[in-house]
Amino acid sequence: MSAPAPAPRRTNAALERRALSAGGFAAFPGADFCPASTAWAALALPLDHALAPPAHASLSRALAADGRLPIHPDHPQAPWPSAPALMALLGAAPFAGQAARLRDYLLGAAGAHWPKDPLAPTDHDTSLPGWSWTDGAHSWVEPTALAMLALSAAGQRGHQRLRQAEAMLLDRLLPSGGWNMGTVHVYGALLFPDLVNTSAALCALAGRVAPGAVGQSLDYLEAGAKASRAPLSLAWAVLALGSWGRETSRAQGLLSRLLTDHPVTGPLHTATLALACIAQASPDGLAAHLARRTAPHAA
Repeated sequence: MSAPAPAPRRTNAALERRALSAGGFAAFPGADFCPASTAWAALALPLDHALAPPAHASLSRALAADGRLPIHPDHPQAPWPSAPALMALLGAAPFAGQAARLRDYLLGAAGAHWPKDPLAPTDHDTSLPGWSWTDGAHSWVEPTALAMLALSAAGQRGHQRLRQAEAMLLDRLLPSGGWNMGTVHVYGALLFPDLVNTSAALCALAGRVAPGAVGQSLDYLEAGAKASRAPLSLAWAVLALGSWGRETSRAQGLLSRLLTDHPVTGPLHTATLALACIAQASPDGLAAHLARRTAPHAA
């Protein structure tokens, strides 16, 4: 695996142009404040970057009374940006209190779960709690993986909620390797994996399970990254493969070229730009990126 390298200057500059004068980031050029985009952008920026404190402050102002960060004030039932916001605020000493509120909220939240029904159209174990995109929804792979990463970095690696979530992810693992949103069979039909959910799950499980338990998933992700031309999928793939010690230089190179040449489809989402910055700066994984941000401030 190649050594970590600085994020491409052009990508950083594109990200910085999304910053708003009042603090925080927009999802696209010319748009309004977006909590999720701000969380990912702040996580991509060094803690001592000039744009980081205003971004942290804007996240703090957007927290709800119970500590969650909703996707929009009008949609408090969609709190999934809470996990990337916690990741972004970790290590930012002036906002330690807000990070603690996010941590406590996530520890108390869970996706809907219920005893497994042998007659249900799906066959995964519905009793295993993870996290969901919205209140009252079932637990799904990506929000569960994000919460696991955030809480692990916040010192909760051994918490029961994370052990439950680990079991949930392994239960949703497809027999041939990889994950989709979180369903294995529907009415007996085997579903297919996708790169983003597979990458997020692998990032969350790195260091928690033996490599043999996810070997097929890593092989699927390596093959998928070679064929993909989607910046978001490639950024996630770099972070996931790197967290398991797999080679990432080819995917990094392809990601850099796509970010340079991409204007055919219009501007990328700010979260995609931010994840690309993180992947280029920390090809050894998202958990390693978080560890480097928090280690100098651990005392």
